[in-house]
Amino acid sequence: MTAFSLTRVLLLAVLATAGVNANPCGKTLCDIGLTCCNSSCGICVKPGMKCTTHICPDSNFAPREEEDDHEQGVECGPATCKGGTECCNESCGYCVEPGKGCTQELCLPAGEPCGDKVCAKGLVCCNESCGLCAPPNGGCTQQLCIKE
Repeated sequence: MTAFSLTRVLLLAVLATAGVNANPCGKTLCDIGLTCCNSSCGICVKPGMKCTTHICPDSNFAPREEEDDHEQGVECGPATCKGGTECCNESCGYCVEPGKGCTQELCLPAGEPCGDKVCAKGLVCCNESCGLCAPPNGGCTQQLCIKE
């Protein structure tokens, strides 16, 4: 049993003792209300949200050891990690102390809801049934998408 899996087992035991049901997702644990959508990458999402099918290689990520980054801050998605913290979830901008746990949920950028998607900043929903986004006054298909 590796150190990581032992840590994971201990964390699951602590959470179960506290009455918290965490959902295992590869090498991570999904927060309550999130489901595992890609266990090879440890990606958790809200139920019904889409997820990448990319297969992540099995690797142990080592924390960055760039001293200048800790003094100036490390970019972490929408946040900047400072004061000896490191980025653990770039899509959400979560910073933690080295060696601390982190959720691997997928946070979408704030934008306009469009069907089961969210439009990127600067785009508008032009076809809600298909979840299509386009620039304001841009072209868009007017087909009807039906979910199976």
